[in-house]
Amino acid sequence: MSNYDIVFVGTPAWYSTMAMPVKTFLTQNNFKGKYIIPFVTSGSGDGYDIDVDIDDLSNGKVVLNMLIVKNKGNDNLDKDIKNWLKSLKK
Repeated sequence: MSNYDIVFVGTPAWYSTMAMPVKTFLTQNNFKGKYIIPFVTSGSGDGYDIDVDIDDLSNGKVVLNMLIVKNKGNDNLDKDIKNWLKSLKK
């Protein structure tokens, strides 16, 4: 991780939380001074606090805006991703 300043962390939403392997990744690496950019895939839900969980588990970093990608019914996915990426440039 020492070679990276920005780390994208993606996870499926499993029962409103992140996948256990992602939790393990976050707790076993040093993110001090890193920007973490979370994204979540979801079959149906939204309103997740996974970005808060990532913030809690990855001690010493900044978590930027999370993107939630719904696996069904999102006809604007490309536009949503582009807008999300633009929002990260702030």
